Amino acid sequence: MQTLLDFFYKYSGFLLAGIIGASINKLRKRMTWKRFFRSCIIAVFTSLCAGVLFLHLMQLPIPVVNALCGIVGVFSESILDEAEEFINNASEILKKKFEN
Repeated sequence: MQTLLDFFYKYSGFLLAGIIGASINKLRKRMTWKRFFRSCIIAVFTSLCAGVLFLHLMQLPIPVVNALCGIVGVFSESILDEAEEFINNASEILKKKFEN
């Protein structure tokens, strides 16, 4: 239980920045509440991944990481769409390679 609390204490800023990013995205686009909640979950996940990457790999300061997490939250659906397209293209290439 303490590990979970430490995790939320350490990364709660990233989660909050992702939610704020999803809220900004809702203001920019018309979407239903169901789609907004889905977008929120995607934004939280992508901003958490980005926050850990920016903090531990690039060793950026916390305020910069929080700002970047908010930006990632705004563009989380676009990032997810690009990743999905990349995976689909890679799987098509691998299918063709293994068929031959």
